[in-house]
Amino acid sequence: MTTWANNVSMCICFAQVAFASGTGWYARTMDALKSLNPSWHFIVKSPGVDHYVDAGPPDCEITPTEGPYIGQCPLHLEVAKQSDGSAKLYLMMNSLSSPYLMHHIPLSPSKPAPSAPSAVGGGCDEFCQSLKKAFEARASAFEDIHTTNSNVSTLKLGGAKDCMVNAVKVSPSVDSGTQFVCYWQEASASAAEARFRDLVSRFQVLVPSNWSTRQENELDEPTGVNLTAWHAVEPGNKHDVRVYLSGDSVGLHITAWK
Repeated sequence: MTTWANNVSMCICFAQVAFASGTGWYARTMDALKSLNPSWHFIVKSPGVDHYVDAGPPDCEITPTEGPYIGQCPLHLEVAKQSDGSAKLYLMMNSLSSPYLMHHIPLSPSKPAPSAPSAVGGGCDEFCQSLKKAFEARASAFEDIHTTNSNVSTLKLGGAKDCMVNAVKVSPSVDSGTQFVCYWQEASASAAEARFRDLVSRFQVLVPSNWSTRQENELDEPTGVNLTAWHAVEPGNKHDVRVYLSGDSVGLHITAWK
C-alpha cells in the first residue's frame, strides 16, 4: 500500500517471473478483470511482446504522474520482457472511495502551469528515474554521483533535505563500504509515513526478486529513538537498501559493502 501525491491510496503488486509464466498470468488476469468488471473499458497497448493496460469506467483517461482524479482509469497492468528473458509484472489499483479523490480543476489560463515531472516509459516519473539512478550507482560504489574529495552527492532526490555519499567505517581508519544517504524532514508524522510507504513501494519494484526484504521496529543506538525500518538485502550481503521512519523524519541508505 502506498499513496499518490494527493493522498489517494493505492495497492501495488509486483513480480519478476519466467516470461511464459508472465504471459499466462496476463491472460488469466485480463479474463478475471473483465469478468469482475464487465462494464469497464480496457485501453491496451501491446508493443512487441509487452502489454500495457489501463482500465476503468467507460471513457476513463489514463492517469498521468499527477493525480489520480475522478474520470481517470483506476487500474494499470503491465507485462514487460527483460533482457534476461524474464518478465516483470505490475498491477496497480487506485482507491475508488478515497475522500481525497476529486475532480481535476485545470489551472486558470492566466496562471502558468507548474513544471510537471517528466513521464517516461512504464510510468516511471522523474523521482522514479532519480531513485533508479541512485540504486544502480551502487555497482560503482557511487563514484558517478558524488563530487571529488567531497561527500556531497551530485544526485538529489525530490523533496530531500540532504543527499550525500559517505564511507561506512568499522574503525576510524578502516572503511567497510560506501553508502548513498538521503534525509527528508516532513511537515507531520502522517506526511513522513506517506513518504516512507512511497519509498518502500518504489524499492519493491526496483530491487531484484531474489533480494530478501523485511520490515521491523528498531532502536537507533546513537539516540535511543524508536525507528520503523524496511530492509532489502542482496544475496551475499554485497548491497542493501534501508528506509527508516521516525516521527516526521525519513531516511534512505543504499550501501555497497566491500
